[in-house]
Amino acid sequence: MDKRENVINTCLILLVMDFFIVIYAIVYNLINNSDLINKIQKSLL
Repeated sequence: MDKRENVINTCLILLVMDFFIVIYAIVYNLINNSDLINKIQKSLL
């Protein structure tokens, strides 16, 4: 039982870490692309 619980816990931790990495990547890309967004807004105005 203990080994199985440990495996489940490690899988959950890895899933949570992957989730945070994906969110971080999206936020990072949005911050990097903010210049692009500003240019688009200026060209539209």
